[in-house]
Amino acid sequence: MALAQFYLIILLSEEFCEMQYTFNNSEQSLFYDLSFHFLYLLIILLQEKGIKMPIKIGITGGIGSGKTAVAKLFEESGYAVFYADSIAKQLLAEDDKIKFKIITAFGKKSYVKGLPDRGYIAKSVFNNPEKLAVINSIIHPPTIRKIKKLCEAELIRNDMVFAEAALIYEANMQDIFDYVLLVTADEESRINRIVKRDNSDKNEIKRRMANQIPEEKKISRADFVIHNDGTLQDLESKANLFLSVFKSLAK
Repeated sequence: MALAQFYLIILLSEEFCEMQYTFNNSEQSLFYDLSFHFLYLLIILLQEKGIKMPIKIGITGGIGSGKTAVAKLFEESGYAVFYADSIAKQLLAEDDKIKFKIITAFGKKSYVKGLPDRGYIAKSVFNNPEKLAVINSIIHPPTIRKIKKLCEAELIRNDMVFAEAALIYEANMQDIFDYVLLVTADEESRINRIVKRDNSDKNEIKRRMANQIPEEKKISRADFVIHNDGTLQDLESKANLFLSVFKSLAK
């Protein structure tokens, strides 16, 4: 994998990522076009060299970035995608050990007729970093173990698997993946999408964003980056190009 990683470092280095913020719109568009040309060349190179292996790919991004849209596109292309949020909700509802820990930490009102009262739990951790850390310490470890187990089982049958998780870096779960794909967008675009989707309060959205690692830090850590500042068609084109790269990497 050294050759592939070398080319990815050239294309997606921290210096290149930081440079994007100094470009005007036309220069930035040109940079993205050149980046896709480099990715296309990378596909050809990997195919010629025969550099392949079964791979686990994490898809991450802040709220409103479009990460779930990308995950759905990969799923529609026939690949297994596991969603961390859905897994966490299932564990919260069904895992007796987690139930016990949640009730111990947040009280009996956390569950109603055996089912989690997510509204009550959300209010319990609202604007309380200590309680948020407690619930994350309860939910994150079993969720990560479950994702890892599901991905490993899928790779017995297929060459590539994806997992979508908003907090890959916040939960320190990046090491269970071979690559991490970050979907990012400027803050204004993300806020507008969430307001349109959920009719959420802008101040609440900004508060939620503040609880996540800043975009520039995630960009510097990710193996691949999709900038989702255009149309849905643009996003589909970028996702399909990266899917071609992943196919070339997978055995």
